[in-house]
Amino acid sequence: MGKALKGKSTAENLDLLRNRINLISITGSIEVVKALNDYIDTWGYRYGEELNRKYCELLKAMQVDLHVDNDINIDFPQTGLRDISFK
Repeated sequence: MGKALKGKSTAENLDLLRNRINLISITGSIEVVKALNDYIDTWGYRYGEELNRKYCELLKAMQVDLHVDNDINIDFPQTGLRDISFK
């Protein structure tokens, strides 16, 4: 997703991203699919606050689907996405 959001995707990367999105849409709960769609709808926003909020909601929904301890969601960090670069 990072390459797509930064506009640095190749055709191959975009195909892989589409395949992953389709896989989540097929296998995820309705809550995960809705959260994924809401997150994708934020792509291209000028400011990252809404994008980060929707990304956190997607992660929370995925954790519920994967039966991750619900206590994690109570204190889930709202800091958003991290940009990691290697030197």
